[in-house]
Amino acid sequence: MWQGIATFFEQLAHAIAYLAWAELATTVFVTFLTAAAGAGAGALIAQRVIERGKSKGDLITEIRNTNAAVSISHDILNVFLGLKRQHIIKLKSDFEASRNALDDFHAARNAGDTTEVFEFQMDLQSIPDIIVPDERLQNIAFEQLSIVGKPINFTSVLVRSLHSLKKSIEKRNQLIEEFRGIAPNDNTRKVHLYFGLPDEHGHTDENYPNTIQAISQYTDDCIWFSKSLIAELSKHGEGLKAKFKKDYRDTPPKVASIDMTNVEEGLIPSDEDFADWTAGFIEREP
Repeated sequence: MWQGIATFFEQLAHAIAYLAWAELATTVFVTFLTAAAGAGAGALIAQRVIERGKSKGDLITEIRNTNAAVSISHDILNVFLGLKRQHIIKLKSDFEASRNALDDFHAARNAGDTTEVFEFQMDLQSIPDIIVPDERLQNIAFEQLSIVGKPINFTSVLVRSLHSLKKSIEKRNQLIEEFRGIAPNDNTRKVHLYFGLPDEHGHTDENYPNTIQAISQYTDDCIWFSKSLIAELSKHGEGLKAKFKKDYRDTPPKVASIDMTNVEEGLIPSDEDFADWTAGFIEREP
């Protein structure tokens, strides 16, 4: 008889605990169960209700936090995809085209086919500041989710790559201001600094070409780690969802996922480009 009563009240408490006022419902039923079932049996049943109620509530909260992290990561990914689409692809391709044109010019001059001065267009357009909710993402990932391994590492590397990208963009903006200060007719100095070539004294300043390469690489890093983090967070959410179904035989909250199939070709770097990093990481996984 007492077992039937205990089961009834436990199920009823779980139903109410599922609502937003779970703590109040649990407190009320703990008191009621203790009085109804007797000091010994009531306390035991009450403890089970509290433990299972909190566990269920924790799962629901973590699924929701996971969904929030997926959403924030997706927002961050879209910022980097837009940056690459609007600025980085053209910045790198134009620089490489100018550098190839310079190589062709040198070959023609060495062959005696031209005595003209090399003319080129410097790209002096600055890149806007990157504003993304990376601190909010770190707070959820490091403090509100029970994740280990890849998602934690992806979050850390993503944040580091973001900071490195910002520094590289700041460096390029500083170099642009220096280029604007060069005399308009000093074409030789422009060529040396813009393409990182030795000057008449043999001094080489490769800051600008190195910065272009860094911006392109860090942008791809941010895109790949954002995309990979989304996948790992969704996988974590599916694990929580399966546990919820198994432990409570109830309908869990939905788990967020992102469809990447519509992203323009060429914006997301290939997984093969990160194969060495991934392989090294897999070896360190427990």
